[in-house]
Amino acid sequence: MELIGQGILQAVRLLLAGDAEVWSVTWLSLRISATATLLSLALGIPLGTALALSRFPGRGFVISLVNTGMGLPRWWWDCS
Repeated sequence: MELIGQGILQAVRLLLAGDAEVWSVTWLSLRISATATLLSLALGIPLGTALALSRFPGRGFVISLVNTGMGLPRWWWDCS
């Protein structure tokens, strides 16, 4: 646990010191995360709304697939 604390402390020091490489990596990570979040919202909200409000053959199966995907552990997606 001490090693993790030291790593976090060193990261904060580098950020406060204005280390260009650390800031570059930080901003890249934030941009990628924000882009992924916006894309998932742009796709997920309309598709979820359509799934909730429409009736079509196989709807129950699609809902089962969506629920199964939400129930899978995180490591499942990392393995594929």
